Amino acid sequence: MASEKRSFSIDDSMTESTRLLIEKQDEGKGRIYKHRRRKATRARKLVVMVAGLVQQFVSVGLGFGLSIMYVELIAVFNAKRSDAALIQGLYLGLSVGTGIVLTGVIKKVGPGPTIIVGAIVAAIGLFTSSFAQNLPTVIALTGVVSGLGMSTCYLSAFISVSWMFHEDPGFPLVCLTIGSSLGQFAIPFLYEYFISEYTWSGAFMLVSGIALQCVPFGVIIYTSREYFVTSDHGSHERKEIPTCEGYMTLLKDFVLWILLFDFLLIALSGNVEAWFIVDIMTSRGYSRESGSILVSALGFANFIGRVSGSTLRFKCTNIPTVYHWLWICPVIALGHTLVINLRGYWAIFAAIILQGAAFGMNNSQTPAIMFEASGLSKYPQAMSLVNLVYGIGNLFSNVIGGFIRDSFGVYDIAYYIAAGASLYITFNSAIVSCIIHRRKRHQVQYSSLE
Repeated sequence: MASEKRSFSIDDSMTESTRLLIEKQDEGKGRIYKHRRRKATRARKLVVMVAGLVQQFVSVGLGFGLSIMYVELIAVFNAKRSDAALIQGLYLGLSVGTGIVLTGVIKKVGPGPTIIVGAIVAAIGLFTSSFAQNLPTVIALTGVVSGLGMSTCYLSAFISVSWMFHEDPGFPLVCLTIGSSLGQFAIPFLYEYFISEYTWSGAFMLVSGIALQCVPFGVIIYTSREYFVTSDHGSHERKEIPTCEGYMTLLKDFVLWILLFDFLLIALSGNVEAWFIVDIMTSRGYSRESGSILVSALGFANFIGRVSGSTLRFKCTNIPTVYHWLWICPVIALGHTLVINLRGYWAIFAAIILQGAAFGMNNSQTPAIMFEASGLSKYPQAMSLVNLVYGIGNLFSNVIGGFIRDSFGVYDIAYYIAAGASLYITFNSAIVSCIIHRRKRHQVQYSSLE
């Protein structure tokens, strides 16, 4: 009968246009189609991985490069440090933290189109900042407009990689974070060169072009959409957990709350070197260029740390990733303490390398930790929660650090708070490790009884 529902399987060899044509022709006939997602080749997976790395490189690199602009804008507009810090704080806070309200849009529209639109919006914000006549205008255009635009690029990278490497995305997600450290290493050099050659306003024009580099890679992700698998189900059909339901399920887990609080502390305290080392060096009589070199050295050390973190995740597949934080976080605390107490340039350089490598290793493992805690279906929601607390931490970290400098004349208190926060995260990691160990033991006992 015409009204009878029948199930068809469309062969994988059909083109997307053929599949859409058939569905269009049979629209309204009551037929149900269950076509299989095409299996991605290694080359396809590689290009999606590269596209995700570019999103991280640009979105995070532009934010860290603003630490160079921070010093310049203080002098140009004769501004307070707590006010100038809002530019970088809002940019990183919004670019990382607003993903929680965009998760549903990205899942519905797809990561490719959202990257394209977001990159264009970010470029417009940066470009128009070059015409600003006062600091509040720069705060609004760079901090708010560009930050909101880049938020889609940042979160979409994690979502697209988790959907492409759905079988076991832990290692690729750790590798993805390498892009942000490469951006932190390379883009501050560009900021320094652009400011030296074209002043701060010309630098804003030029870095807006960097934001546009996300667009062609967003197109690559869009053309790979038929290879994405978005659920934990054995079937490749798109059976997704509703966004709100996913959040509610996640937030019932006590371990997740501990992890989210740790991530908040990391964002509040972990980047004090990246935010303020240029200002610290200039206040000690060094040039802005010397401080810029330290920012890039921090990015290089961060890259080494993320590569090491990726290697740890690859080699230690049977060990929960959070176990590694038991020794990484004390090293971070040591690095913070050394940076603020040492006075020689090369001694500070060495301390920067130590802290940057440990912090990079710590950050690289965040996506894998959240995937282990949430699973594939709820991973977009889990990662958006992490990004939310990271965004809040990045915003207030800058403002609090600038306030401390304005009030006390030095950044020392901010660095000691950062060291204490790292030690507290070590304590929390030990608690989470014990809970995970107990859960695994109970799972083994339950399996043996079945």
